[in-house]
Amino acid sequence: MRAGLWAQLANGEISEMPGSQHWLICVMTPTDADDPMTALRASALKALQEHESYRGQCDWRKELGRLKDAPISKLAERLLSNAPEEARWLVILDQMEELFAAEMKETGAVFLDLLIEATQTPSRVRVVSTLRADFYHHCLDHAPLSRLIGRDGGTFPLGPADRRSLERMVSGPLREVDLIPEHGNQKPLAMPWFLDPDLPATIAGDAERRPGGLALMAFALRELYHTCATTRRMDVATTIARRLAGWAAPSRGGPMRRWSRSGRMARKHWSGSLPGW
Repeated sequence: MRAGLWAQLANGEISEMPGSQHWLICVMTPTDADDPMTALRASALKALQEHESYRGQCDWRKELGRLKDAPISKLAERLLSNAPEEARWLVILDQMEELFAAEMKETGAVFLDLLIEATQTPSRVRVVSTLRADFYHHCLDHAPLSRLIGRDGGTFPLGPADRRSLERMVSGPLREVDLIPEHGNQKPLAMPWFLDPDLPATIAGDAERRPGGLALMAFALRELYHTCATTRRMDVATTIARRLAGWAAPSRGGPMRRWSRSGRMARKHWSGSLPGW
């Protein structure tokens, strides 16, 4: 989604959605913060600070603090108040199944109600969510959500990712946003990224058809990207062996505290061959 839909919207490349380069696009998971609303506001702040058209409008950190008790619909009105008419606020709600976890049942239901209310016509809020198939029945238990996903085009089922798709998930975010020059695109970069050709196949091989493999792969890639941001080298021999071993070793205040609930669940089922797991 990051390498495909998000990148194309941000660049205004989807003809059916003119002006999408003005969209405010934020991605969140419900457990990014203490509660889903806090996670949404944090993701919105990050998107505002990164988007050239929005970041200079005001001190968004203070503005969001002032609106901390406002419903999502009112928050959307403020975020887009100075944006072109075609601008939208797109919320990418990743791992929506976390809203249905027992410890988040009440806050999750309230958040869904607020989010759905914020998308009602003539709202400029749009939501794309990802959900594991085994949690789909929870959506049917939530009446407003059930009506939405029951509409034509309300859902888009995806089968298990094949080996090629998994490999693209590893290399795509680098290649498709031009961090690695490809197909004759030699745009000058301050420091080009190096991606070991063996890395996508190595990670995909361990994630393929393993319970929880996709969730853990997503976590590993995010951590790998941040770890390699300085050297801009992603290679099997050094980075993977060293970092995955470190991520798997819990310590007080250490890396394991950053794992989401689904990531921790995936870790329990992981039986790949990457060093350190």
